[in-house]
Amino acid sequence: MIPLKDDNPTIRPAVITFLIIAACVVVYFFIQPAGQGTVQRQSVDVATRETVFDLRHAAIACEIVHDRPLTVDEVKATYIGHDTTACGVGAPNSPPGVPGKAVLLAVLYSMFLHGSVLHIGGNMLFLWIFGNNV
Repeated sequence: MIPLKDDNPTIRPAVITFLIIAACVVVYFFIQPAGQGTVQRQSVDVATRETVFDLRHAAIACEIVHDRPLTVDEVKATYIGHDTTACGVGAPNSPPGVPGKAVLLAVLYSMFLHGSVLHIGGNMLFLWIFGNNV
């Protein structure tokens, strides 16, 4: 069942909720490569562009735990070798895959990233309905 409203009355408009929804929609459709692919067809491989975008901007658990960007060896083991346990592979000897990435700032960026139209649609629906209660 998809909720359409809640029973908590609001006193004033939820301006911050509207701004967060607008920011998420703008980021998805105009900044993220996956979202741009839903608006118009691109000649460049969207999956490759999305992977590069994710490595540059998304919060990745291994990076947060070790407080450093993924190394080239970790990126190769994960994305080419399909190894889901590649965190720490060749870490001391391998250069960073994305030099200069602000790992902790990526946690903030990730709050505005979404995986698909259905993902952003569901999140924004629930934020619209329940965000004004917070």
